[in-house]
Amino acid sequence: MGSTSSDAGRPPGIGLRDNGTVLVVDDDRAICDALRLTLEDLGYAVITAHDGIEALALFLEHRPALILTDLVMPGKDGIELMREIRRERASVKIVAMSGGGRYGRPDYVRLATKLGADAGIRKPFNGSALHELLVGLQDPGPWQVEKRGTRPR
Repeated sequence: MGSTSSDAGRPPGIGLRDNGTVLVVDDDRAICDALRLTLEDLGYAVITAHDGIEALALFLEHRPALILTDLVMPGKDGIELMREIRRERASVKIVAMSGGGRYGRPDYVRLATKLGADAGIRKPFNGSALHELLVGLQDPGPWQVEKRGTRPR
């Protein structure tokens, strides 16, 4: 998506100074593909990575406006990736996603929001929930899935 002087056609939830590109990081290729299609339908340019090492290299090369990262991955996990990205550019929006946290497993999404993710979402989720979350990154509301360790009211 090229730079423009107006917000016409700009995806919701991303500021004008950002490039509108989303970096999706998940070791499950099917999830990456599904998220890419969903985000492209919402008007975002999308790049994907399947581990934290690849994601960091793509982040440095493309400077995306938003990172949507799984937390539990082999090699460099999402928490480590998030910390390295924050050191490079603290202002980038980061959404943590994980299927963990049910039935006695650690709540990785809550942990990630406490450690600096702008928001978190638990898998599985649908396109509408993701869309609302992305819009909420710019204009938070009580419907938001999870924001900085808080739960919806």
